[in-house]
Amino acid sequence: MTSEIAAYGHPVDALREDHRRAISLIRLLTEQIDGLARLRPLDIEIAHGVFSYMIEFVDRQHHTREDALIELIGQKRPAAWRGIRQANQEHDQLAQHGEEVLATLKKLMKRPGVGGTALARRIRHYGEVLRKHFEYEEARLFGLAQTLLDPSDWRQIETSGTGQRDPLFGAEVEAGYQALFELYVNKVYEIGTPSSRHATASAAAIVDAAAAAVSGSRALVGAVRQGVSGLRDANRAGAKTLVSSRSLSAGLDNALKWSRSSFGETHAMSGKVVDTLHETLREVVAPLGAALDTRVRDFGRGHRRDRSKTSLRAQLVNLALRATVKRITSSGDFEIPTKNIEIPRQTIDRFIPGLAKDVAVRRVELDSAFAEVIQVKGAPVTRTILYFPGGGFMMAPTQAHRLMAARLARAARARVVLVHYRLAPEYRFPAGLDDCVEAYRYILAEGTPPKSMVLVGDSAGGSMTLSSLLRIRDEGLPLPAAAVMLSPVTDLSYSGDSRRHNSWTDPSLANDDGNLIAQVYLGADTAKDHPLASPLFGDLSGLPPVLIQVGSIEILLDDALRVAAKIRAQGGQCECEVWHDMPHDWMLIGMLPEARKALRRIVEFIDDKFVDHAPEEPMIELERQ
Repeated sequence: MTSEIAAYGHPVDALREDHRRAISLIRLLTEQIDGLARLRPLDIEIAHGVFSYMIEFVDRQHHTREDALIELIGQKRPAAWRGIRQANQEHDQLAQHGEEVLATLKKLMKRPGVGGTALARRIRHYGEVLRKHFEYEEARLFGLAQTLLDPSDWRQIETSGTGQRDPLFGAEVEAGYQALFELYVNKVYEIGTPSSRHATASAAAIVDAAAAAVSGSRALVGAVRQGVSGLRDANRAGAKTLVSSRSLSAGLDNALKWSRSSFGETHAMSGKVVDTLHETLREVVAPLGAALDTRVRDFGRGHRRDRSKTSLRAQLVNLALRATVKRITSSGDFEIPTKNIEIPRQTIDRFIPGLAKDVAVRRVELDSAFAEVIQVKGAPVTRTILYFPGGGFMMAPTQAHRLMAARLARAARARVVLVHYRLAPEYRFPAGLDDCVEAYRYILAEGTPPKSMVLVGDSAGGSMTLSSLLRIRDEGLPLPAAAVMLSPVTDLSYSGDSRRHNSWTDPSLANDDGNLIAQVYLGADTAKDHPLASPLFGDLSGLPPVLIQVGSIEILLDDALRVAAKIRAQGGQCECEVWHDMPHDWMLIGMLPEARKALRRIVEFIDDKFVDHAPEEPMIELERQ
């Protein structure tokens, strides 16, 4: 355990980490079984594994170190024994309650068909008692220990309780705990309930078919008009030639030419009409066939954290995106731009509300770029969120990104630094990534503790987030507490299956068959699988905990799932949430109830990954001297 304690910098930090893991494990178990009509043998086996771990390791091995800490506190400050006795009484009661739950689970293993609600209620109560006990220990004992104990005392504590290494969170996970480890650490959550195909498949197919019919009708009318115009011109020319004939033989010859010309125009018109009608029918039928062929993705070990259905607003947004953005991105009329793409912001911002009056925005100049510091006026700030906005590496942040940053600042009690990194094609890879890492270095230099920092990015900004973590790690900088990636782009080689399987279901992004983004962002000199341009192909070991949110119908689904699997395979912690029927970057669409849910999950994840600290001095404001 010595090496594990050393990894946290101080034995008290290791004890707090044990607490955090135990609370998270109980919460996860409750979510896993709550509301199940019938408990499966696997559900009971997992619950039994959790409580075996709680009894065998947390209550015994973990508490052995706490006993040594408590004994030393009592020796050095006898007046503390009153609080110590209360903590011990709470622990004894908690251990007894845990044994009772374990005994109940042993009985349930013989009859697994019972419902999970009552058991979840009991486990939830256990988790609440456990949390209060841990909070009391941390508030009354851990702080006192840090004041009273000297290095020799901590060495004594460090060597306590090492008879059994942590079987679940140690360097090597014991085989008996492997399934539990995969559920806790290597998890893919499914959010929402998918329909038989996806929530807007039928409606989207009708919209696409109707749009194809309208477009085809216009093309058909155009073909008829063009044919009629050509026939009219041919008839006029033929009649004029016939009238001007000077002999009977010339008249007969001109009449024959006229008839041939008229027949040719009629034949051409009918052929054009038939071809247009055939193409229209094909375009009308194609989306209907695609909708029928669409199937729900099986996420294997994933489990359903939220069983709610897709909101009507989300379905309408999917349809609106499909009728607008998807038709633009799938038109195939794009050329390689010579400057970063400017969207019609004034038009778009009419549909996006402004920031609340209590939200402050300040511009901060970096060496090669700039950032906006967004925070709520007068609100306490204990965290810094470094936000890397998306935009295909070519488009600057929008008002939607500022609103997202403001919501994060308010919900997470944070200041959010929105980084305006340099954009392609004027500044190709790695210029934008350099700016992101430079912004991180700058915040560190201002005195912000890395344990109070979180990196967040959406879409292309998700790629910047993961690539920045790799650079930060490789350059020996202290890592942030956690990272969050929203609908991230992680593979510019487009090798994921979802690029093809979700090419129709994605309501906003087309598959980009010409790989325009890679051409613009990377140019000809950088490989599409460069580990910092496509971080899926990088070494993902040694990173802080990561949360990924992605929609089940996105073409970027595998960009998220494959990165999550690789992080876990290389020993890291990564939660991947697959939100059914959600479009790309739905978290930024504040009108959606699913966006508000996603924000709550992000904040819960951040809360869970580090303990808020109240610095003796106010956080240093980002400001150029």
